[in-house]
Amino acid sequence: MTAGQATGSDAIEADAIDADAIDGDAIGGNARAGVDRAVEGDASGPRRSIARRWRGLRRRLRRFRWVALVPTLVVVATLGSVWALTPSASDAPDRVRALAALHHADPLATVLPDRVAAAVLAVEDHRFYGHHGLDTYALPRAVWGGVSGDDRGGSTIEVQLAKWLYTGGHRDHLSQAQQVVLAYKLDLAYSKSQVLLMYLNTVYFGHGLYGVQAASRGYFGRSPDQLDWAQAALLAGLLKAPGSYDPRDHPAAARERRDYALSRLADVGTITAAERAEFTSYGLELVPG
Repeated sequence: MTAGQATGSDAIEADAIDADAIDGDAIGGNARAGVDRAVEGDASGPRRSIARRWRGLRRRLRRFRWVALVPTLVVVATLGSVWALTPSASDAPDRVRALAALHHADPLATVLPDRVAAAVLAVEDHRFYGHHGLDTYALPRAVWGGVSGDDRGGSTIEVQLAKWLYTGGHRDHLSQAQQVVLAYKLDLAYSKSQVLLMYLNTVYFGHGLYGVQAASRGYFGRSPDQLDWAQAALLAGLLKAPGSYDPRDHPAAARERRDYALSRLADVGTITAAERAEFTSYGLELVPG
């Protein structure tokens, strides 16, 4: 073999080696691409699973929205019907005077007695100045009490006033629906002070005494604006159950309830803890009657 032939043979072999290298690179590149696709496929699996779950959740939420809409529409339609069937609240002061005459009550209070008003709100409706006739925080408790017959409070001053003035104190479901609507009408028609004064002139304080004027004179022999905190708390405590807390018939229960009212006054910041301690040491101090 000549030198030229050897050189040509070596060149052919080198070209073959280069081709093998290129093929190896191609094979390696294809293998890496396959691995990359496999890794991407593994990663996209969880993403597809999450997407499917999200779509399923959205479908369930849409179905729930329609299911929830039905009772909401029923409630709105019911309240709309009750709104149309209930009277306006424009005659509320006339009804207060008519009830006073029916019960032979003393002349009505014309000025809001501050201590009695504060004590009543602390016990009965401490968010009175922050709502529009309905306390959304306490409403579920009031509704449950109406359904179960277990009165746990929650009725606002407006609702209670509507009960006395328009539904005769009835607690059936229709009357309660009317009371809710009328509470809002009362809030629209009158100031908070006017509503509270009508309430105090209407409610029953036990022992045959209707209205704050009659109760104040009947139990303490003085006008409502002259009462101290202990006396005001006693009157406020009577409203939940006038017969059970009647201070003449049940003095121990009346005193316990009065002390609760004083604690509520301290809780809402109207009186101090020291004042609460002082007034809980007082006796009932009733006039003979």
